[in-house]
Amino acid sequence: MKFRHILLWIVVLVTLAVPRFDRIERPVTVDELTWLTFSADFYYGAVQGEYDRTYQDHHPGVTTLLAGMGAYLLEFPAYRAYGQGYMENDTFKLIDFLEFHGIDIYDILITARRLMAGASILGLLLAFWFLWRLLGELPAFTVMLFIVLDPFVLGQTRLYSHEGLMSVLVLLSWVSFFYYLRSDKHWLALAISGLAAGAAALTKITALALLPLIGLVWLAETRRGWNQTGKDRSWQSYLKALRPLLIWGVLLVGLFCLLWPAMWADPLGRIAYLIDHTRGFSGATRMLIPLSVRLTGITDYLASIWAHATPVTWLGVVLFLIAAAFRKRFNPDRSTLALAGWPHLYNLVVLLVISLVVTAIRGPRYMASIHLFLALTAGIGFALTLAWIRQWSWTQRRAWLPSVILAVLLTTQAALILPAAPYYYTYNQPLTVGRWWDVHGAFLDQAGEYLAAQPNAEDLTVMTFSPGSLMDFFPGEIRLVFPIPRWEERDVRHLTESDYLVLDSTIRLIRNPPRVIADIDQANISPVFTAGFDGRTLVWVYRVSDLPPEAFIPDP
Repeated sequence: MKFRHILLWIVVLVTLAVPRFDRIERPVTVDELTWLTFSADFYYGAVQGEYDRTYQDHHPGVTTLLAGMGAYLLEFPAYRAYGQGYMENDTFKLIDFLEFHGIDIYDILITARRLMAGASILGLLLAFWFLWRLLGELPAFTVMLFIVLDPFVLGQTRLYSHEGLMSVLVLLSWVSFFYYLRSDKHWLALAISGLAAGAAALTKITALALLPLIGLVWLAETRRGWNQTGKDRSWQSYLKALRPLLIWGVLLVGLFCLLWPAMWADPLGRIAYLIDHTRGFSGATRMLIPLSVRLTGITDYLASIWAHATPVTWLGVVLFLIAAAFRKRFNPDRSTLALAGWPHLYNLVVLLVISLVVTAIRGPRYMASIHLFLALTAGIGFALTLAWIRQWSWTQRRAWLPSVILAVLLTTQAALILPAAPYYYTYNQPLTVGRWWDVHGAFLDQAGEYLAAQPNAEDLTVMTFSPGSLMDFFPGEIRLVFPIPRWEERDVRHLTESDYLVLDSTIRLIRNPPRVIADIDQANISPVFTAGFDGRTLVWVYRVSDLPPEAFIPDP
């Protein structure tokens, strides 16, 4: 390998690793501790041989659970040996158990994050290997750096959450399958694609949007090959050509069954329950969500995608479209256009499914894979444009110019996203109008630190609606209240027994927020502490003694 090649790989590795591990302890999300509790039960059920108990939620989340299990093995391997049974999504019970044995749940969480970030880095390096062989060294390097520096994916791949790793696995499955089609049918590439797709589906079922993408690309490539060779298009020929697609599917299903112990006990029953549970979670079977609200979901997500991608990324997408429209001038390779263009079929399927079907919960994080494919398109758009610039006679006498342009673009991208560090997924580009924000609990760490700095903080009680949001930073007692609109007696009791109330943007943005929020807003109560980014307040801390009398009256 040439020294230049080694240098390019080192740059990509450093750019991948440094921002993903830097201050990885800082972000706080609303459901990481929930999944760490799920991981505890997954671990316990797997080692006890009670495999049906490794099913935890409406989507498998198995790669997340395996990372959590790995964190327990590294930080508290004896967890399986105490006979404590299952936590049943009771995070407070888990914390009490761990503290009794001298273990801080925060240490397990950070280890789980590092494992997830490491898996994402490995997946992106493998994707870079395939991009190198599909595009060439410099175009692949250009594309990879824009993928690496996408703020939304960067932020998600630092968390103990599903979306970041799933998007990486989807990208790896796509580029390795495309390489298989455009190479000499390297079976290793096909195997990696199928296994990556299986791991992505184990992470979240929405990854199965790969199926129409892979199937249609296989069909298009098969027909293109037959057009070039004049081969007979009989049904027997289609069946013979179908073999790699079947192998890909078998590998997907095989890994799905192999790594999820719940499938070992009752595979058909587990799949049926998974489908029914997912449909129930989405609300699709009840049809309670009107069509107008579902369609609004599409515009909300489109606004989110626009907001969380940088102007540099959108410029790259525009340049790709220009290169595709003016092929005679840019002379792009057909396969390069297909590599960046086809994945938007996956994006369309994901957007429609998440917007129209999964309506119970909305969040920009569900669009992480779309952001990754947008970064792929933008990177290829810049690579094609730089290749076109290199063809200019004026540029040929100044060979350094394309490199300088690339350096300026990458520096601009980094300068845009660095102010959002370490909560990269909160980046919001300046050209956004009508912002739709859900930062999934970011900046709650700052609220925790503010409360921890109060006198006798360990004796204080804080009420919050965000699961596990403050536990890593606040030493006092947390009263967690489920965010339903009806304000009940137990909610009033928790509030009365608390010293502070913490709200975050995730709670304020839900369709029917708890009534206490309206009481606070109507009384125009000033918080004692706020935290936010880019001119937006995202976290509010209120002193309970300042709240209006209505907040202490339950609904009849």
